[in-house]
Amino acid sequence: MADLFGSDTESDDDLNVETGGIVIYFSPSTSSYLSHYPHLSTSVNPTVSTYLSTPLSNDLALTRSLTVSLTHYEILNSPTLTTIINCSNTILAKGVCVLRGAADKCLVKSLGDAALKDLEIALENVRMYKNVDVTKGEDCSIGYKELSMREDYRCDIRTGPNLSHLHHSITSLQNDPTVNTIMTLACNSTDRGSRASNNLHLGNYGLHNFNGPGPLGPFLPLKTSTGCVVSLPGCGGQAVHSDTAHVLDEVHNRPHYINAFYNTSGSSSEGGRVDFEKGQTAFAVGSHRLEVCKVMTEGGDVGRRLMERNVVRPHVECGDIVMFDARVLHWGTENRWKGEDENDTEDMNIKRNEGWRGIFYVNYWREFFQDPKNWDERESVFD
Repeated sequence: MADLFGSDTESDDDLNVETGGIVIYFSPSTSSYLSHYPHLSTSVNPTVSTYLSTPLSNDLALTRSLTVSLTHYEILNSPTLTTIINCSNTILAKGVCVLRGAADKCLVKSLGDAALKDLEIALENVRMYKNVDVTKGEDCSIGYKELSMREDYRCDIRTGPNLSHLHHSITSLQNDPTVNTIMTLACNSTDRGSRASNNLHLGNYGLHNFNGPGPLGPFLPLKTSTGCVVSLPGCGGQAVHSDTAHVLDEVHNRPHYINAFYNTSGSSSEGGRVDFEKGQTAFAVGSHRLEVCKVMTEGGDVGRRLMERNVVRPHVECGDIVMFDARVLHWGTENRWKGEDENDTEDMNIKRNEGWRGIFYVNYWREFFQDPKNWDERESVFD
């Protein structure tokens, strides 16, 4: 069959494990999800940790199709409008875009280090005062103003004493003109006044409300929030999920919520290496579209094959930016880090966060959208 991205599917003989591959891991907590989508698991019993190993012959081609690299001129100056539009169009078409080397490595690394230090303090406080050791997978239901648990061994920390000292750096990242422009163009119609446009935006008269600029005014600024998702050693793979729902389910619309991920490790100071044992983030390319996601998740050979053909794990380093429509299907892979010496008896508290994988994020969303999070605003983990 011709797939939903316009290219013909390959025969089974064309699939080649050596050119690329993906392993999708599911943790025991995903049993309810798997009961709705059993075709995503090879296990008869969805309550057991399961995996689906899928060879991808076009993994590299997919990665290239959603990657934008800077020219030498842009590295010395700033990304051009052509690159910005290219990134925006890639998000719209693929649901994911990787912009190579566009972020300040030192800034991102400093934010990642601060987040890990804050998480160390937070988890120690939880252990001391709640008698819960998150590093051993205990009680993933805890939540505070600054800390929430995504699942066992996977934490989300949005502030703390060390991150607070880097307020100006965080603001600088949030206000990055390149990323903000990419997100704004992706979230708003950009064909106003063009020959092909029917100028329907002129009928959006409610934009005058509350002293708004009206349909002829500038785009409203996107709202933002920041934090750092950290996976600890022992963290299992996430269930396939999207971060938000479609606003309408009859027709595909532009994104109203986009994430920017900044890998905080794998910098040049570490020899340019990224330790993939700590995990990666995988995406189902194109699944931000209703018609594609429907096929991928409804079961059957067609859905399975479409998912298999369009899964990608971008290999990103510190300085790269992964931008994705929050509706796209994605998941974090497991953290299998065990250190240099599994038999090392040294007190692990001394090098406790060595195997932690931190992804600093900036969320961007339209002014009408409310992003529910599992923060508990009543209690601080640092008090």
